Amino acid sequence: MNIYSNGIRVGSLQVLVENEVAIEYVQDSDFFVEAKIGSPFSIKFTNGTCGRLLIVMSVDGLSVMDGEPASYDSGGYVIKPYGGLIVPGWRVSNESVAQFKFESPEESYVAKRGADTSNIGVIGIAVFRESVPYHPPISMWDAGKREKCIPHVRGMSLNSGGMLLNSSGSAGTGWGKEQEHNVRTVEFEKMSERPAAVATMRYETAERLKELGVKVIPSEDYQKNRAFPAQKKFTFCPPPPGEK
Repeated sequence: MNIYSNGIRVGSLQVLVENEVAIEYVQDSDFFVEAKIGSPFSIKFTNGTCGRLLIVMSVDGLSVMDGEPASYDSGGYVIKPYGGLIVPGWRVSNESVAQFKFESPEESYVAKRGADTSNIGVIGIAVFRESVPYHPPISMWDAGKREKCIPHVRGMSLNSGGMLLNSSGSAGTGWGKEQEHNVRTVEFEKMSERPAAVATMRYETAERLKELGVKVIPSEDYQKNRAFPAQKKFTFCPPPPGEK
C-alpha cells in the first residue's frame, strides 16, 4: 500500500503475516488484509523520501509505543531517508516488544485493557516530515547500519482526528510473546503538528471479508499466479555432457 502526500509518494505500508507479505485487497477505497486467528504479524513501513520521517503507528486505536489511545502526538519511530522498519509488536522497553498476534476481539489487547474497542481491526499510520532537513554522513546510508529509533516528540497533545477508522471487529490484535527489538531515543522536530499523510489498513477474518464482498485468494493459489511461472530457484550453469 503506497502512501501519498499532496500527490507525492512518501512511503509504503505492508503487513507481514508469519514473515510473509500479506495479500492486500481493496474494497470501496478501503485496504484490507486477512486476519488469521492465532498468527503473529508485523507492520512494515518504507520511507520513500530523501529526508527523515516520523511514523506514528496505531493498532486497534492504541499507540504501539505506550498502549494508550493513539493521537498524532503519540510517540513513534524515526525512519532514515529511503530506509525501512519492521515493527513486530507492542513496545515493552527499548530492548523488546510483545508480539502482535491476530486474536478474537475478546482476546485482543485493547479489550483486555478495558479500552475503547470501536477501532478494533484497524492499523493506522501518521507520517510527519522533519522541520530541519537531515543530512547524514555517507557512511550512515549503509543499509546494514540503519537504526530503528524512538523519537522525543515535543508539543501539545492533539485529538486523534482522522487517524482512526471504525471497523466491524471480526478480529483484534493480542499481546504475544516478548521478543528482542532494540531501539534508542533520538530528537525529531516536526515540520507541522499535523501529519503530512495518514493511512489506514483494515484486517478482517476471511469469513468477514467475504461478507464485505471481498474475494479472498487462498495463499496457495496466489503463489500459482506468478509473472514468471518457470522460475523455481536460482541455479548456476550446468556442466557440459561428460563433465562433472
